[in-house]
Amino acid sequence: WKSDPKLGVTVTLPAPEVPPHVTPEVGTKSGPGRDQVTQQHTPHVTPHVTPEVAPEVTPEVKRMLAVLIRDMNRAEIMEALGLKDEKHFREHYQQAAVAAGLITMTIPDKPKSSKQRYRLTDLGKQLREKP
Repeated sequence: WKSDPKLGVTVTLPAPEVPPHVTPEVGTKSGPGRDQVTQQHTPHVTPHVTPEVAPEVTPEVKRMLAVLIRDMNRAEIMEALGLKDEKHFREHYQQAAVAAGLITMTIPDKPKSSKQRYRLTDLGKQLREKP
């Protein structure tokens, strides 16, 4: 094994040995072809609908959802929350809410744009309206 401070510990295992009598068959398929599959081989699939599960949300993210009443930039959200520390806001509020799918960027392909704003997603709106 070797250790890399950036990535953590990397474990390297040797490749499994292949017995000499086994030769790979190139271009062959395992299993029947598409035209050989019949209804008896295909299991019956029943559509299953699962209710949308609300993500676990920190108190910080809940506070941010409450103040995000329109498309707002970072400074506006921080001011509404009474926050001064950008790093704390980014890590505990903004990134947590984006990762949970509760807010989205208005310019997702330019995350560092000076015109970047944030808005609630449908899930964020639902969660904000919950008691």
